[in-house]
Amino acid sequence: MSDLTFDEQRRPGFADSASANGAHAAFAFPLGLGAIRLGTLTLCRRKTGSLSPDELTDALALADLSTTALLADSSGEDDQLALWARKDTAGHYDDVHVATGMLTARLDISLQDALMRLRAHAYSRQLPITEVARAVIIRQSRFDPHQE
Repeated sequence: MSDLTFDEQRRPGFADSASANGAHAAFAFPLGLGAIRLGTLTLCRRKTGSLSPDELTDALALADLSTTALLADSSGEDDQLALWARKDTAGHYDDVHVATGMLTARLDISLQDALMRLRAHAYSRQLPITEVARAVIIRQSRFDPHQE
């Protein structure tokens, strides 16, 4: 979205929070290969307006590189893992996938709904999703509607 303030009703609270942190435009690019969908690369910038053709080309190239890195990192071979994806490095997303599965089983909901709950919980508390996922895994946070 080239201007985050354009449609504030669609994302209540997001435009104000983004603007307070210097982001006035956001652009999302799918990460995937064929039928494999890995996620989305979201790029933010300080000024409003559409991306120029050169900026769009750069963003698409970055999305392709990110997809390649994510697919290479999923191999499980230590020598092919990027430093940011190692299990001993904060921010590793395997915890997010495990926590999503745990919530799916515990709450009898879809994987998509479980991931949405993790994201919403992290966003509402301004925490990294990896931190929320670890809390679910070690059973610090159960997402039980009667306890939360």
